[in-house]
Amino acid sequence: MLTILSIDISIIATLKATETVENFRINLTIFQKNGTPVGAFFGPKTLILNENEIRRYKIVLPNLSLAPGKYFFGMSLGLGSYLDHLVDFDVLLEILDFQIKMLNIEDKYLLNWNPSWGAIKFESPIIFELID
Repeated sequence: MLTILSIDISIIATLKATETVENFRINLTIFQKNGTPVGAFFGPKTLILNENEIRRYKIVLPNLSLAPGKYFFGMSLGLGSYLDHLVDFDVLLEILDFQIKMLNIEDKYLLNWNPSWGAIKFESPIIFELID
């Protein structure tokens, strides 16, 4: 039996402001090991930090469905969004390396994933016969 778990990834970010900033956001992009972007998360523009204040934020990325492989994150902090005017004041690239593996639970061996299948493991499709 093959078990595929769709997992959440949580990140703890500790931020310190050099000046007061309101309504900023945290955006994240997941990249494959070779640098190809897989997808991006655009955080809400609701965060506030006062000058010299330190706050910790837990960022939860639910149900990623990533295919087996090696990945890393890029993170940006800033104002605005891709829907209007995007302004980043901090950008971190090639951070938080991680790996997704696929395990056959019964036989306890790792399964291979062909990179040509892509970076996302979709759930099985729902297929049913149409009867006229």
